[in-house]
Amino acid sequence: MAHSPRTKAQALTMLLLGNTVGYVAQQTGVPKQTISRWKQSEVPAMLRQAMASSPHLAALARSPLVRALAEQNGTKKR
Repeated sequence: MAHSPRTKAQALTMLLLGNTVGYVAQQTGVPKQTISRWKQSEVPAMLRQAMASSPHLAALARSPLVRALAEQNGTKKR
């Protein structure tokens, strides 16, 4: 089942804001498996694109605080 671009954008935005997969699925009506797939494939690409287009976001991503949080959450690339 294809989801509307609006629903997908809403879900991705909620994920970017730190909401859990379960919460996003509950709020949007999209299955958890689909939300998880979007989280794994599309959110990192969106973040890379945002950082590439904004020197401020790129500088923030390099900051010690953000790096420490990424390590703590297991999201830092190794």
